[in-house]
Parts: sequence; C-alpha cells; structure tokens
Amino acid sequence: VDNNNISESTSFGLFFNGNNQGNTITNNSIKDAGSYAIYYNFGVPAEIDGNDLRGSSSGIYLRSAHGFNLTAPGQTGANLNQYGGHTRDVVYYSSTNDVTLENWVFKDLVPSPSGQIGFRSDNINRFTIQNNDFTGGFTHGMRFDGTNSDNVVDNNNISESTSFGLYFNGNNQGNTITNNSI
Repeated sequence: VDNNNISESTSFGLFFNGNNQGNTITNNSIKDAGSYAIYYNFGVPAEIDGNDLRGSSSGIYLRSAHGFNLTAPGQTGANLNQYGGHTRDVVYYSSTNDVTLENWVFKDLVPSPSGQIGFRSDNINRFTIQNNDFTGGFTHGMRFDGTNSDNVVDNNNISESTSFGLYFNGNNQGNTITNNSI
C-alpha cells in the first residue's frame, strides 16, 4: 500500500484483519481517521514507513507483530511515521514479543494527555521500553493488560500521571523496572 490518500475515514484508515505477513505500508496520508489510522491485526508487516497519521483518533495498533519496531518521531530509522493530534492511543502493541520502544515524547503527540494513556499494551513479552517521556498529565503513563513477562522498563520519565504512572493489570512476571522517574 503505497502513496495513497486515505484521509478522513469515519472509522479505521487501513484495517488489516487475519493472517497478515510481510505487507508494506508506505508514504500514505491516513490523517483524521475516526479510529486507528493503521490497524494491523495478527502478523508482522515488512514496513510501515513515511505515513502521515496526524489527527486520527489513534495512531497504530499492532498485534502479533513480533520484533517490529517503530521509530520515534524526530529520530532516524526504519518505520518512521508522522504522529500528532491523537485523542486516544498513539501506539498500541498486543500479543507481541521482542520489541524496543525508545525515545518517544508522547505528550507532543496528543492535544492533551488528560484522560489518556501514554503507551498501551496487552500480552507483551521481552519488550525494552526505555528513554521515553510520558509527562504532561496522562491518566496512566504506561498500561500493561493481560499477561506480560520479561519486559524491561528503564530510564523513562513517567511523572505527573494523574492515576498510575505504571499500571500492570493482569498476570505479570519477571518484568524489570529500573531508573524511571515516576
């Protein structure tokens, strides 16, 4: 899926459901979607890069996208997209293993953090979540639902949360939480 204008959808911008392996989503305008700009359910994409997701209610949902890293705005690397103005989730990983999420400044990607969750996930394993900024008054800086194990949460600024800085809701084992400002 390359170089399309899929803006202003009342629901999802792009919706992949089922067994989705190796798809490439590049250089699309998927702005102002009523839900997720990109909803990628079950599978590892080859590339999600150069897309404009600004103004969509939520940015990207990835399920079973093992080892698929997204590059933070303002950084250099693969799978770099434009985010901003999201009124719900910016990035949501579900049932995924072996991902690094680093150098994100989540408050810059939402109109107001109040009532929102900086990073949402469920059933993730062996994630490294480091050097991110969740300040600005998110309800939860990070929320982990379901079964989450062997994740490393290191050197993040999660201060100013209005409820829980880190919220583990479910069966959580072997997670390492160090050097964070909560």
